[in-house]
Amino acid sequence: MIAHYLKVATRNLLKYKIQSVVSILGLAVGFVCFALSLYWIHYETTYDDFRQDVDRIYMVRTNDEHAEGKISSRIPYSFAAYLTEHFPEIEVAAPFHVGSERIGVNDKYKDVMFSSADSAWMQMMDIQIIKGNRNFMLPKENAEIAITEKAAKEWFGAEDPLGKEVKMDRRTKKIGAVVRAENIHTNFPFELIGNPELGRTWWYISWNMLIKVKPGTKVEELEAKITGNLPHQLQQVTETRKTGIERIYLTPLSQLHYAKDFRNDKEAVITFNYIVYFSVAGILIIVCALINYLTLFINRMRVRQREMALRMIHGAGIRSLISLLTIEFLLLLLCAIFTGFLIIEVCLPQFIVLTGIDAPKSALYGETFFIYCTCFHHHINYYHWAAVFSISPFFASFLAA
Repeated sequence: MIAHYLKVATRNLLKYKIQSVVSILGLAVGFVCFALSLYWIHYETTYDDFRQDVDRIYMVRTNDEHAEGKISSRIPYSFAAYLTEHFPEIEVAAPFHVGSERIGVNDKYKDVMFSSADSAWMQMMDIQIIKGNRNFMLPKENAEIAITEKAAKEWFGAEDPLGKEVKMDRRTKKIGAVVRAENIHTNFPFELIGNPELGRTWWYISWNMLIKVKPGTKVEELEAKITGNLPHQLQQVTETRKTGIERIYLTPLSQLHYAKDFRNDKEAVITFNYIVYFSVAGILIIVCALINYLTLFINRMRVRQREMALRMIHGAGIRSLISLLTIEFLLLLLCAIFTGFLIIEVCLPQFIVLTGIDAPKSALYGETFFIYCTCFHHHINYYHWAAVFSISPFFASFLAA
């Protein structure tokens, strides 16, 4: 019986070629827009979600002393010790600095991200030394540096990176260790790690800071408490020099990627709102395509009234007719989904360039398939009742006749 229904459904789709093609393409484009935008939203809102105890990690930020109404992530290094000493709610405070550096490797120059090597920061980011020593953590001018596994493979291939020299800031530094770090889908990617030549006094406000609070801590109260007890060194270093810092903000690590004023790079022109608009556009396209198909379907039922009547005469009940039409719609949806995956395959390279998503294809296809199945389920339910209401009048008129 199912094979018969599939044969009839295929014939009907081929019989109304233009309507079928328009419906398939409309649903496919809507599915693609909706699936890609949802995956994009999920990717953008899950930065650093893989960190241990991510729900207890916050970035310390302040009012920007140079621009009223804005927020700055710059903190003096010494503020970390002050926080852990005066606020027992804070389990650990990790000052760090991640910035771009131009380095030379084998007479080739490239821009890389260079991270500081504070022990608290390394522990919070789960940075593990897998080869070499800890000399890169020493706060001295000619200290060694460490390199990540990924960067070592890209730069030196199968060669051992230990002992290799890189030109950095007009100095030559030796690689003394290889570290393992999660550098994908994080707000703090880096290739090198060592001790940047930055001041660690109260007046040198060029560091960033993460804190981990103890379980059960009321963060709003802690934020107000820290703001109300800012150290004298932050508010006024000398009689003539003021920092202008008046308030502390604690931003959850999981919300940091799109927090206010966190992304200052001018190249990031696509905001989170645009992604949401893209998702809404996909939903509207799906709805319009579905309404268009159902409208054509109901109008087509008048043309197929004779076919329905003949089927009833030969013993077909309303349930079998609904099953036939549902399988017809099911076949159309499967064609739309297949077409959608083809569109994704064609558009994926440009989509990755546009969004900057650094994730395997399997993750995208897996999540897209889940979205398709969800939409598929709701579409079938919606269509089932549409078929019932469409067939019922013909069934009633058939009985009356």
